[in-house]
Amino acid sequence: MLITAIGVSMFLQNLSQLIFGSEGKMFPTVVNIDPITVGDKQISFITIITIIVTVLLMIGLQILVKNARIRQCAPSLKILRRASSWV
Repeated sequence: MLITAIGVSMFLQNLSQLIFGSEGKMFPTVVNIDPITVGDKQISFITIITIIVTVLLMIGLQILVKNARIRQCAPSLKILRRASSWV
């Protein structure tokens, strides 16, 4: 199944390159805010937003794993692993 998914992915990528071309395309900026300067380095606003969203998504994933029913399936996986070693 995984090999099929990889093959379909490659097919779709090549098809989209044939249709739209392989050169890069620029997207218009949604928010035009000046970058923040820290020392001699500049950090763009979109980079800060990306870091904040990433941290929030990681916190949300941790909460999901700790509180959801997904965690309740873990003991049964241990039993299945032990049972599969008997076969």
